[in-house]
Amino acid sequence: MKIIFINPGFSTENSTGKFWFKVNTIMESAADDLSINLITFYANRDHIYMKSLVNKAIEAQPDYLILVNEKGTGPAMLNKLKGHNIPVFFLLNTLSPQELTTLTKPQVNNLIGYLKPDNFQAGYKLAIHLIELGKKRLLNIPLHLLALQGDYVTSAAISRKQGLFKALEEYQNDVTLIDSTVSNWSKNLSYVKTKGILKHENNINLIWSANDAIAFGANAAINDLAINHPVIIGGINWDIDTEGNKTDVSYGGHVLLGAKALVMLYDHANKQLKTDEMKLTLDIFQPNTTLDSQEIIALISQNKTGKINFKHFTKAHITPQKFTIKNVIKSAKDHLN
Repeated sequence: MKIIFINPGFSTENSTGKFWFKVNTIMESAADDLSINLITFYANRDHIYMKSLVNKAIEAQPDYLILVNEKGTGPAMLNKLKGHNIPVFFLLNTLSPQELTTLTKPQVNNLIGYLKPDNFQAGYKLAIHLIELGKKRLLNIPLHLLALQGDYVTSAAISRKQGLFKALEEYQNDVTLIDSTVSNWSKNLSYVKTKGILKHENNINLIWSANDAIAFGANAAINDLAINHPVIIGGINWDIDTEGNKTDVSYGGHVLLGAKALVMLYDHANKQLKTDEMKLTLDIFQPNTTLDSQEIIALISQNKTGKINFKHFTKAHITPQKFTIKNVIKSAKDHLN
């Protein structure tokens, strides 16, 4: 079975972090377990180039095509597929209800499903975690929060922002939002914006970041400005910065969902998943402070995701496992024994 994945990220370290590269590394481990021929085209965060990669995918004639609706490019990519009967599966960022209404009937028929994390919960959980850390560490000091968003249009960015504002509404007596800006998922842009904001708003002590690359840029700005009061920083992705910038907490788990997508397509090809089971939203986010998270992060950073047995999560397995972080770790341990 040949599956092509048009990856919106980079194949190397870059200013937006290594999230998409890690997604692919884990997918390759799953592809090995499931005897899938996985071919990846990297778009290098260039949404115009990403659309052109669809032509390359058509030439390769895959059994399935995995797309990411990065910056609303999904409908344009589907338009390029007109006349080509290639089943499409959306990963992490899916089409909005409004975008779905723009599609033709053949395009809709070729959409076999999607898999996305509950990004609302990611933004919500991260915000609450930061506020609770602030209340614990910064006793009797008013909490002032800076929000660094991902972008304006990607569904993950929008949902994470909605989660953040829900938490701010619930904790309105505990925290004040000082500023909110977009950093385009970039460490470099976050550094510039955070530095500019902190020069004028020196009472900020919590920073909510839509991903870890943004959080690392904020941390670098704090260090360069020699801020002399504690600033608690949180991000999303479970990333590790090569330049030593830190977060106080990072929520992740969605890095595993590319592999889960391959499991779903494997089951679909074997006619073991119903149509409604091909549309899935998972609340998989956990802080990097839990033991399960730390074990997964270690496997990823040590390039040992091949130890995970992704066959455990297929319908064909004798005892199919629910796809959770805890069970992924268990499958790796079982594989070692």
